[in-house]
Amino acid sequence: MSTIKISEALYDVSYRVQLIRDGLLNTGQLDLAKWQSSRPLQGLKILDVGCGGGILSESSNENAVARQNTKQYLTKTFHFLKNGGLLIFQPLARIGAEVTGIDASQNMIDRANLHAQKDTKIGKSVTYICATIEEHMNEHKDFYNAVVASEVLEHVTHKDLFLEACVSTLKPGGSIFITTLNRTLLMWAAGIVMAEYVLGLVPKGTHELNKCVKPHEVQALLERYGCSTKLVHGMMYNFLSNEWFWSPNTNINYALQAVRKYQ
Repeated sequence: MSTIKISEALYDVSYRVQLIRDGLLNTGQLDLAKWQSSRPLQGLKILDVGCGGGILSESSNENAVARQNTKQYLTKTFHFLKNGGLLIFQPLARIGAEVTGIDASQNMIDRANLHAQKDTKIGKSVTYICATIEEHMNEHKDFYNAVVASEVLEHVTHKDLFLEACVSTLKPGGSIFITTLNRTLLMWAAGIVMAEYVLGLVPKGTHELNKCVKPHEVQALLERYGCSTKLVHGMMYNFLSNEWFWSPNTNINYALQAVRKYQ
């Protein structure tokens, strides 16, 4: 199997969409009849946070060059925008959600808008904004039914400020969904050494072990900001079947859902 096919599968979002849809059902934001319909997320406002608080906000010039190379690599190789919102937004919009994507890169936002305009079925359901989560939070407090931060938290330096801003945009009873990397030796061996330096599935230097975060650390921060964790799932990739599957093992990748409590 080619590394290009594996790389594309690594960014497959079908299981993320399932996580969001089922998570909203399990926390009462969807009823069963709506969940079984073709547009279960109809009427829900969802925010997808790109790299507003993470990759693009780092100050190091050397890191900035590496980050820009990473984005160019992903765009050229996979023909989509990982951090511009296309991955998760369009599937969510197709099942009824009103989605807003934020990213600190105007170039990424422009390209995402061009791509969205080609799909007339979802064009009016997707909005892209060039902003950080901290900027977006100021005018969107208690606004969204769900916030998605997928493959972002492992790039964020100030995770406390980032998560506080994300939670503040949620309506009480709304859910935050996070997918990220655990800070373990197994993740370092598989997610960094193997994926970046041996197989070349992602550019070298994309991830730093010390920026990865353990599930209980995320849970503690979310609890501090008024959220209750509802689930933590491990995410594993099967190289033989070329697909992701859920697992109780959170040692490499994991997904987490938490709900903002009513005050």
